Amino acid sequence: KDLISATVKMTVFLKNHETSSVYSITKDKNSVTSYDGIVIGGRKEFPLPSVEGAQWNEYPDANEIVSATDKLKLGNVKYEKCLKVLSLIAGGEAGTAVRYYAPDVGYIHEVYNAEDLQAEVTLLRVEDALSEDMEIKRTGSVAGPTEDNPEVSETAYLGYEEADIRSYRGGKKSAPKKAGKKAVK
Repeated sequence: KDLISATVKMTVFLKNHETSSVYSITKDKNSVTSYDGIVIGGRKEFPLPSVEGAQWNEYPDANEIVSATDKLKLGNVKYEKCLKVLSLIAGGEAGTAVRYYAPDVGYIHEVYNAEDLQAEVTLLRVEDALSEDMEIKRTGSVAGPTEDNPEVSETAYLGYEEADIRSYRGGKKSAPKKAGKKAVK
């Protein structure tokens, strides 16, 4: 009754290659949480009520809603009254991430600046999803057609060699230490 769930299709555009992944977001009386979206395993997007100054820890990161009234322009779209969340990666020792959520839209933008990676995620469009689009398989890895796999399945589990975590057209990378899920909304 108090739990609301949504399924999201996330599409990655990187080096003229497109791949998609499906993940879920839930809202309960305490928080909005994503599962296997931009972060493998998921993360608490923000606590509820979502008020400026709210803080929470997700080891090893510390998070805070630093604004509930931010304005942001992405392309030709202007967003107002956005939540701005600051994440201190490893408590600030390894970098920062700043993400934005627009009313009635959700997650729209993130800037990620870590020791090993600088990247950006931006919402490019919102569209209605067809039910068959939400049945994408969530296993495997693909960077394009190969001799062994001439049909490209739609997954977003790419190694660091092929994409940058939270990557969006021109994210810079430097020798990351482990593989992860890459995604752009």
